[in-house]
Amino acid sequence: MRKLLNFILLILSSIAVYSQSDYRKIYEYGEYQENWAKVKSITGEYGMIDRNGNPIVPAVYKKIEKFTRDNGNLALVKSITGEYGMIDKSGKEIIPAKYSKIGTFNELGEGLALVKSVVGTYGLIDKNGKEVIPAEYSKIGKFNEIERGLALVKSIVGTYGYVNENGNEVIPANYSKVGRFNEIEEGLALVKTVVGTYGFVDKKGNEIIEPIYSLKQIESKQYKTVEK
Repeated sequence: MRKLLNFILLILSSIAVYSQSDYRKIYEYGEYQENWAKVKSITGEYGMIDRNGNPIVPAVYKKIEKFTRDNGNLALVKSITGEYGMIDKSGKEIIPAKYSKIGTFNELGEGLALVKSVVGTYGLIDKNGKEVIPAEYSKIGKFNEIERGLALVKSIVGTYGYVNENGNEVIPANYSKVGRFNEIEEGLALVKTVVGTYGFVDKKGNEIIEPIYSLKQIESKQYKTVEK
């Protein structure tokens, strides 16, 4: 029985040594997450292990930051090819490491973060990694009270529109200019077509004043409301 016990201890010891030898460096426990330690692999990638040496976050990242995002619930990670994502406190990659940049949550909209794709286009993601607004725009504005749940977007060809918080393009991004709501007409925004004519749209994208007028006609209010 004693020989068997010694044999088991030898096997366990060998496993532990082998586990430790998988890493070039093991950092201090608790520095990044309670009972976790950051590790650096032989080939230079980073991951996380628990106090038993079990891998929690695979050592596949070029960089792992501390849990400072989303009130300490998420940590930024960088892939070996340079893209960013986020992991949660279970070690799961909740936001895929495929973006060239990830902004701060709630900066542009409640529970949303701006992301930049590897080709330079922008979108918005939620805290579960869902692209609420697909990363296909060259610019995305902030959701604010004036527009009431709408954000200005600029397409990759330079035209403008508005999207809502569900990611729907309620005002198609096919205007060369889109103004703020209530700036000239109550509940309406001035739009300029790619051919240079003007009109007004409501918050549902309806062209209440057909965009067939010159700026001079708009300024002197020489236009008619479209009958619905």
